Amino acid sequence: MAATELDFAASLEQFAAMKEAGIASAEIYRRFRQQGNTKIDGLRLLRAVFGLSLEEAREVSWEIEGRPESVLPKIRSAEELRVVLSRELGRCSCAGDVSTSLRDFLQLIQDRTDAGEDQAEFSRVTRLIESRVDPENTSPFGSEAIAWMIFALEQKGFLWHGFQLSDLWINPKGRGLLAALKELPLRERASTAELKQAFATSERDMK
Repeated sequence: MAATELDFAASLEQFAAMKEAGIASAEIYRRFRQQGNTKIDGLRLLRAVFGLSLEEAREVSWEIEGRPESVLPKIRSAEELRVVLSRELGRCSCAGDVSTSLRDFLQLIQDRTDAGEDQAEFSRVTRLIESRVDPENTSPFGSEAIAWMIFALEQKGFLWHGFQLSDLWINPKGRGLLAALKELPLRERASTAELKQAFATSERDMK
């Protein structure tokens, strides 16, 4: 049975004392959940007791619950980003850095998703997306290539599209990849040692 507000307030005192006693956040979350409380209340507890952001609280909860397949592990370096792009989308270093086009396209989709009730912004971004998937797009990276990129990104869970190819919406997994692409510029090449370390870290986080 989920905690009532009164029960939740009591839990805050109880688990705040555990924190002061040196008990780790993941263990506190585990004990709280074992009492029959919901995941949402568990996140509330972590944020209240430890002052975590929602993203940080989710990371703690996944230590106990397991990370959903629809969510990328936290990408902490350019080398880890390179590994994710290789594993998820088949990136090959022979093409050099082709992440800019992916970053810019995901940004458009995120902007459209986040436009909310702002119809002017929603229409503006939709038109920009439409210009990229328009069959008359004769740029070197034309509409057919864009369409296949959309299919690949959707199949891997980064986005989804509606009845039209330009009706695009970003998923949490896509948000995670976009954040990494914006924060972690890729160098031309990584050393063998860096790639081995990145693969090892990525494998550990996927478990």
